[in-house]
Amino acid sequence: MIKDLLQRHLPTFFPAKKGQKHGARTFAGVLGGRLNADWLSGGESIDSKVLGSLETLRNRCRELEHDNDYVRRYFNLLAFNVIGSEGFNFQSKVTVATAGSARTLPVRQVIQLQRQGRMKAMGFELDTDLNNQIEEAWREFSDKRNFTVAGDLPRTQAEQLILMTLARDGEALIRKVLGYPNDFSFSLQLIEPELLDHNLNRAANNGNMIRMGVELNPWRKPIAYWLLTSHPNDFSLPRRTGSTHVRVPAAEIIHLKSVERIGQTRGIPWMVSAISRLKTLQGYEHAELVAARAMASKMGFFEKQSNEGFQGEEDIHGDLIDRLEAGVIEELPMGVSFKGFDPTHPSSSYATFRKGILQGIGSGLGISYPSLGSDLEGVNYSSIRAGLLEDREYYKTIQSLIIRCFCEDVFANWLPMAILSGRVPLPSDRSIAEITRPYFLGKRWEWVDPERDIKASIAALEGGLTSARRVISERGGDIEEIYSEIEADRKLAEQHGLQLTPIKSTA
Repeated sequence: MIKDLLQRHLPTFFPAKKGQKHGARTFAGVLGGRLNADWLSGGESIDSKVLGSLETLRNRCRELEHDNDYVRRYFNLLAFNVIGSEGFNFQSKVTVATAGSARTLPVRQVIQLQRQGRMKAMGFELDTDLNNQIEEAWREFSDKRNFTVAGDLPRTQAEQLILMTLARDGEALIRKVLGYPNDFSFSLQLIEPELLDHNLNRAANNGNMIRMGVELNPWRKPIAYWLLTSHPNDFSLPRRTGSTHVRVPAAEIIHLKSVERIGQTRGIPWMVSAISRLKTLQGYEHAELVAARAMASKMGFFEKQSNEGFQGEEDIHGDLIDRLEAGVIEELPMGVSFKGFDPTHPSSSYATFRKGILQGIGSGLGISYPSLGSDLEGVNYSSIRAGLLEDREYYKTIQSLIIRCFCEDVFANWLPMAILSGRVPLPSDRSIAEITRPYFLGKRWEWVDPERDIKASIAALEGGLTSARRVISERGGDIEEIYSEIEADRKLAEQHGLQLTPIKSTA
């Protein structure tokens, strides 16, 4: 009896006997029929799918960026919240041992000990002088004359452009140029994704495989990038002689992309699931706008009831004279009647329809509807706070991608060149690896309702549920810098005979 029961529920382990059939068991999602006839059943690899769609998707996303207000709003939200007006905040976290220990600390451990207030207890302190010199050199490198080879973008604007390219085109390419003739012998070249030839697919002479312009070894690790020497769709220029591609080692290229499937070689535009709705909504709003203008005009027509000639008042061109004045009642000529044109647009369902479409678009873009649609009508504190917190977690995820894959990579290549250029000193008892301790922090945001949020933070501090370090860190601050400023304020106040209000802390 038990075996028969197991046979019915576990046919894989108990095969059916000859002549015996198991009941048909499958997922509802794979069933056929009229309602499921429009499902696509392709099982191609992600690279095969991207190869046939990348150029079209990219061009459509660029068109929407130029012409669609909601897409412009999406990109502005990314620029404002991920990068901000000052870019990623950089702090150098080089430490020195105070208790005879010669080892250094990783950045993450330094941050953790700082938040816990245990740096000195563990026998370490920050190398303030060296950190200040590195941070000052980084600020100089961030100037537009040093940061890019074109010399036209400072670091913050370059980071915003890289983010826009990543979101719109699905990927961003940055080349690290060592030995460039600037103050640091190092700069960055921003490369349009079209220059990475997605139509180049063949076996390389060294046994590697080139897939959509990326040369991969047998482990699918990028070894080199095959870049076109000129934009494939640029306006007519004299053609260069020789090869149309240049092979750039992967060590010189930062290839930013969001990977959605294993084995994915090229990036996909972030708006891929929303472009159909964006285009449809754009067309619908345009149609409603035209209809609304027609309604506001209140046009009408003169309709003749006979073929007799008009005997009434005409202008010099022979056209019927019509006047539009308040309180005027006019008599129409015999055989002519007036037929009004009174369209009813926009319809009463317009706002509801638009909101529903934008909610779906916002879900595809990862942005809440109130933020994307700039619609705060009827939004209460709790709902807007929940939406903003979710949006901010999305922004933090993007910040983490750019920090880990771009900022830290650039710094690791910049610091040795800055040392060789004499812009950063290298202590005789330290290696370059020991002073490569960058900490990048993305933009943080003000409270939704400052009074309520501050009261909530104070209550959490008094209840022992958090610390001043954590509260300050969540807002993008550094507790040591803030306490140093508070101490300086108190000393200055004492010099002027003033007394500042005491500040409570649970750090």
